[in-house]
Amino acid sequence: MVGALAFDTPVAVSGPVRGGGRLTGQMRPRRIGGGGANAACALVQAGHAATLVSVVADSAEGRARVAAAEALGIDTRMIVTAPGPDRTTLVLIDPAGERTVLVLNPEGAILPPDLPTLATSAALALAQKAPGVYLRAAFPGAEAVGAACAGPVVCHWPGPRAHLACADVLIGSADDVGDGALADLRAAARGHGARDSAALVLTDGAKPVRIVGGASEAVLIPPPTAHVVDATGAGDVFAAGVLEALAQGAALPAAVAHGCQWGARAVGHDGSSPAGLTLPPFSLS
Repeated sequence: MVGALAFDTPVAVSGPVRGGGRLTGQMRPRRIGGGGANAACALVQAGHAATLVSVVADSAEGRARVAAAEALGIDTRMIVTAPGPDRTTLVLIDPAGERTVLVLNPEGAILPPDLPTLATSAALALAQKAPGVYLRAAFPGAEAVGAACAGPVVCHWPGPRAHLACADVLIGSADDVGDGALADLRAAARGHGARDSAALVLTDGAKPVRIVGGASEAVLIPPPTAHVVDATGAGDVFAAGVLEALAQGAALPAAVAHGCQWGARAVGHDGSSPAGLTLPPFSLS
């Protein structure tokens, strides 16, 4: 998993976040989060080994994040450090369970292009043996890690052109990709550097997940009914479920259906990562 490792500070707010609104909120204890960590934790919960390739600040806070990931069973050997202050992540959670993420960047916070590359010789060697890779964050060298993997490469969309260029499957949400892309997903993905052979997976809340690939018509996969408690991290858990199934040889529709099962469980869980959540592993039988 290539992506962020963070501590999220959840804030339960009194209503949806809207321009010009006024809300009250209650801060809750911080918890481990970040797209890479969420996906890695999901695979660990399903009984798999998962390595997180990421960057954290060279600070007590950064070391605490790594220790928290290790406590969840995530392999943290490929996490590199960089100088600079830590960022704070607030997650505003409304009564319907929908979340708004607010990242507070202090002056001088570590951001590209000042980050070290993740494409170390050890990380590339590990990627060559990995059954699959999920590219979630625009860290330097992430695309090299993805390109080194012989298994399926799943990429969050929107993402850097270099990520999309090595991805087998692009996963995005209707909220993220923009109205222009929704009109023609294939053209939008190709215009951002995706390969012609790459399949596109579009989630849209409780609506059916749309799969677009090749010249065939779109396939719709209805997700199971879910009671939404906290949607934070559910997209990364969904992507991890898709990757798990693809790595075992599943066809994409079956992999997406499996990801939907994991995502439905994730939204009913109070947490950014699925720590403590039972996620059934995929089986071809």
